This record gives sequence, C-alpha cells and structure tokens, in this order.
Amino acid sequence: MAFDYGKDTLGIKNPFKLEGFLELARGLLILIIGIILVFNISSDLNSGLKSTAWLKLGVALSFLSWGVYSLIRGSFYVFRFLVGRNVPGNLSNEKDDRRNMAYKPSGLAEMLKKRLNFTFQEKDNFFSRFVITLIPNFLFLPPAYRAMVDGVSVAVIKSIVSVLLFLLGLFTIKTGMLDVHNASTILEWYALLLSLYLLVVWYRNRPTNTRLSTKNPRRISVKAIIIPIVLTIILPVVMAKLSERSVDFIPLNIPIFGSIFTILFLGLLTTFVAYFLAKTRVNETVPNTAVSEYLNELQLQHHPRDLFRFFDLEMANKRYKELPNRIYREMNPILEFEGAQNKGNFKGDTIQETQPIYREVTVSKKMEQVRFIIAVVGRLMAVLGCVVIFFNLNSFANDFSFRNYFTTFFFASILFVFQYYWVRIAHIFWGEMQFTSHLVQFTSNGTFNESKIATGMSVYDSTRSENTIMHTKSTSWIFVSEIVTTTLADVSTNNLEGLRYILEMNKDDNFLNDIVRCISVHIDDNKVLAGINSNSDIENISNLNKFNEITRAPNSDTIGELKNNNPEKLEE
Repeated sequence: MAFDYGKDTLGIKNPFKLEGFLELARGLLILIIGIILVFNISSDLNSGLKSTAWLKLGVALSFLSWGVYSLIRGSFYVFRFLVGRNVPGNLSNEKDDRRNMAYKPSGLAEMLKKRLNFTFQEKDNFFSRFVITLIPNFLFLPPAYRAMVDGVSVAVIKSIVSVLLFLLGLFTIKTGMLDVHNASTILEWYALLLSLYLLVVWYRNRPTNTRLSTKNPRRISVKAIIIPIVLTIILPVVMAKLSERSVDFIPLNIPIFGSIFTILFLGLLTTFVAYFLAKTRVNETVPNTAVSEYLNELQLQHHPRDLFRFFDLEMANKRYKELPNRIYREMNPILEFEGAQNKGNFKGDTIQETQPIYREVTVSKKMEQVRFIIAVVGRLMAVLGCVVIFFNLNSFANDFSFRNYFTTFFFASILFVFQYYWVRIAHIFWGEMQFTSHLVQFTSNGTFNESKIATGMSVYDSTRSENTIMHTKSTSWIFVSEIVTTTLADVSTNNLEGLRYILEMNKDDNFLNDIVRCISVHIDDNKVLAGINSNSDIENISNLNKFNEITRAPNSDTIGELKNNNPEKLEE
C-alpha cells in the first residue's frame, strides 16, 4: 500500500537506524575491496595472466554489486520511516481472499467465543515437536521467531546426525570392518561430500523473508532425515566397491576437516544465539486468552436493523485518531418473513477491530547487547569472507587446481552463509512491532412482528395518526477482547503491511460496559412515531389529544392551557 499522509501520525519511530549504519559500513568496506581488486586486474593483464584477470574481474563485479546493494539497503534503513494512516495490515479480510491474512473471520469468531488463540498451534512435524518438547515455552513465540528457530533446529540436528554417521563410517574403515583400497584418500573424498552436505543444509534452512512471512511453514517430516542417513551409510560401501574396480581417487590435499570443524562450530554458535534470543523473547509474552462477554434477552419496539445500527454508531465513537475501524465481517442482518409480511425472524453478525495503537516492544538489556553484537559480527564475517577471497586470488597466477578453488571460495562460502543467519536474526529482533486494539464481535438473532397503533379515531376527532411499529425480541451477544498483536516491519512501501498475529487476549469490562450502556441510551432515546416509548412520544400524543378536544368544543380554558404549554404548536 502506498504511503497515506495524515497530519495526526501514529507515533511509530524507525527501528532500523542503528542497523542501517552497520549496513552502510559493510557496504562501504566491500565496495572498497572490489575497487582495489579492479585496479589489480591491469597488472595481471600486463603479466599475460588473462585467465587470472578474468577471474578477478568476475569476483570484483560481485563485490561491487554486493557493496552497492548494501549501501542502498543501508540508506533505506537510515532514511525516514514512512508510516501511513492505514497501517498495520488487517488481521483478516472477508471480501478479498487473495490477500494473505493471518486469520479468517470465522477463526476470529471462534477465538473470541471459545477463548482460543490460533497463533499458538503445535505444528505437525518432527522437528517442531522436538523443539517444543525440549522448551515448551517456544510454543508462544510469534510465528516468525518460531520459523527461525525451526530452521536452525533442523540444520543443527541434521548436522549432528551426519557427523555421527561419518564417524561411524570412519570407524568401519579404520578398524578394517570395510576393506577399502587407499582408505585415506577415500576418507578425504567422503569428508568433502560431508562438508558440502553440511553447507547445503545450513544454506537451505536460512531465515529468508519467505520462510518468516508465510503463515503455512514448510513441513519437515522424518523422511527428510532418514534419506541422508541411508545415503551416508551406503556411500562408503559404494566408494569401496569403486576402489576395488581400479577407480583411482585422486588425493585432494585440502584442509577439509578444518572446514567441517568451522561449519560445526559456527552452526552451534548460531544455534546458541538463536535459542538465547528466542528464550529471552518468549519470556516477555503473556499468552492470555481472556474475553469480556455480554449476553442478554432484549424486547424492543424497534426494527431489528436498528439494533445493529446502534452498535455501529457506538463503535464509530470508539475510533482512534478518527481512523475507521477494521471490519472483518460485514454487518448485514438477514430478515426472513413468515407467512404474512408482518412477522418473521432475523439474525446478524459483525466483527470489528479498532485502529491498532502502537506499543513499544520492551527489550531486556541482555537482548539488546546480544542483538547488537551479532549484527556487528555477522557483517564482519561477510567482510572477512571477501578479504579471504581477495588475498587468495593471487594464488591462481599459475595454478587453477581444485585445491586453490576450494581454499579460496569454500571457506568464504561458509562465512557468507552464516553471516546471513546472524544478520537476519538481528534484523528480526529489531523489526518486531506490537500494537494494542479491541476486537469486538456483535451477534444478535430473534423474532419480530409488526403492529399498528392509532390515535384520534373518534368521530369527533379532526386529526388522527396511524403508524406501524415493530416489536422485536432479540438475543444479543457481545464479545470484547483487548488484544496485543505483532508484525515484522520492513523498509519498503509495505513496511508494516506484513502478517499480523494475535499474541495476547485480555478482558476489558469497562469497554464492554460502555458499549452496552450507550446502546441502551440509543434504544431509550430513539423516538417511535406512535408508540409510547419515550417522554417525547408521550408529549406528542398528549398535545394531539388536546388539539382534538379543542376542535370538538373550543373554550378559553383548553385554549389557554395549550397556549401556555406549547404556544408555537397552537399557532401552527
């Protein structure tokens, strides 16, 4: 949604300024490395090393692109955080099913009536249940945090299982249980495949925007871990058979075990950071599911639609900064007539939310420090990866072997993968926005019938009034809950248009009592044309009766009395 200007702002500040300066610093350093690398290309061309020059040119363009991207993104972080009048996004949308909303209107109604919170649902997969079994409170994390924790958990569990199976294969080869020709070389290739698998596992489970923002996270079953187990067991046997058939495995002579250790070390460190921040965050959530409720049987002399109109008028008075309420189920009462068109039954339902009010997220001192540290370290890891590539490129002057490619790019790739984790985790904990609002459901059903009331029916009356009035019996139900919602902010024009989830549901009896009181006032004060339902109606009927008496037998007493009570109507 484009920015909608309004002078009366919502008071939301930019949460990404500090992160923006860190991003600018990273972009500047990577850009400088890329520029230096461009100037080094000419020396390789003068030395006749065209292949090395082309390789350096490709790496330099990658560094320059990454540096410019980081500078632009960091600038967006630092720029003014534009917040329109229509933020944040709705919880639900009944009309447009194409919009990706966190809840359906029927789901919101069920949450209010049954005191449920569909945000905290146990996912039907092995890894999610494993994490919740270890740390039950993680069930109450916002979905984006749970997606991040699930991804890290999947990666670390797969890594541990793969390493254990590798050690099992190593044991069978070293002890002679599996007769393998040239065992040391085969183990080196086996370790290379393990390191590549570990890197792919961590890369595939990184916390991307798509994984964090979807309301239906991908399901990870047990077979996702069984298949790698089977392959890991079969692989040494296959390699041994190939070795028996005179297939020579060339010695790699690369620091492969150091790379495996680096992946495992950074993986465990990333897991510790993610779990620590998630544990600190979940302690700040109070997963209440309390709702204020009003249920009453009403007998009215109003049209059934008037009852819904009174509710709508009162909800309009509850607006925040004159912003319209969010309507998730339209107020459209249905009237069903029975037999003659003067009686029948009705039903109607509406769900509304008042404009969400921004509430600053409380962050502990430890979380603030850890968040800043991982944001800095993550960006330093990216710069370090670029530096490693920069200094190792000179080794390609006379040698384009696999060892050179591995030592130049593989270790840097490890740093690039894990720097993404650290930067993204810090960004998630910087970008959470919380809001408070009132979620209200009004439902009413009952019967109605029409009747006529007439005044001035005497043959001596010169003025008469005959009107139709409605008798309504209604069972009205009102649910009110003061909710706390959360969403992840971004830096685009849709900075606060992401999925918004309900974290807390609290009672608000004062809000509910005020709605009921004001609706009762509307019912009592609303004038019925000929029904005696208010003081104004009684006065009108009394004046009408006196006027008829005057027209029958006018005398000075009645004229004087009417003149004293209401001279203006007498003149008319």
